[in-house]
Amino acid sequence: MEWKIKEVVLMVVLSVACGVLYLGWSTLYLPVSALVGPVGANLMFGIWVIASPIVAYHSEAWRCIYC
Repeated sequence: MEWKIKEVVLMVVLSVACGVLYLGWSTLYLPVSALVGPVGANLMFGIWVIASPIVAYHSEAWRCIYC
């Protein structure tokens, strides 16, 4: 399996975008989870596990489009 430069750049851009999202989300996580309790904290925790599926999906979709 050979990686093309387009795929690598796409994964880097998505990773940086998720990193910026994490920075903003981490400032909201503690106050909101303190207000809404454990259920709200679990819902807000989901944003931390979304980055790898998004990057994996887009890199695979990109590969299938340009096969």
